Amino acid sequence: MIRIATWDLETSGLEGDVGRLLCGSILDHQTGEMTSYRNDKLKGAKRKNMADDLALAVAIRNKLEHYHITVGWFSKGFDIPFLNTRLVKGGERMLAPHMHLDPIWFCKGWRGIKPRSAKMAVMAEFFNLPERKPGVDVDVWIDAALGGDSAAMDILVDRCESDVRITAQLAAKILDAGLIKNIQIYP
Repeated sequence: MIRIATWDLETSGLEGDVGRLLCGSILDHQTGEMTSYRNDKLKGAKRKNMADDLALAVAIRNKLEHYHITVGWFSKGFDIPFLNTRLVKGGERMLAPHMHLDPIWFCKGWRGIKPRSAKMAVMAEFFNLPERKPGVDVDVWIDAALGGDSAAMDILVDRCESDVRITAQLAAKILDAGLIKNIQIYP
């Protein structure tokens, strides 16, 4: 049986050398199970503080490596490089190369369709998905990133899981439209 997973990260910033992983969610397409990892409640993790995200990065990497194919929205441009940066910074190996589908690239015009934007929120609207990308107040990001506030982290985990479900739906729509011609090995 081919094992496929869709995944997403939530982070404290956009640059992997100064930002930190806050949480990551992975949807197993075979079982329908969503697994979410969060830096404030990572079982068995020994860390100094919330800025120490190495155990979280390793847990996410190890889970992703159980799958033949992974899917993520703008994952080649953000999630994979961010995860790899956090791993390398902590002295760990990067995510192993594997088959990966990043459907955003088929919504940017030169490879498929060209809506006003390829952002997830716009594409969910374009395809009239039942679930839409949730907004998160800046104070929630700050509370989660700086203090590991449990309620703020709950909100970010909900957003991360929503992003994963939306990505899976978008990938299916883009596949159904015949836009995807191949899946590449990445990174």
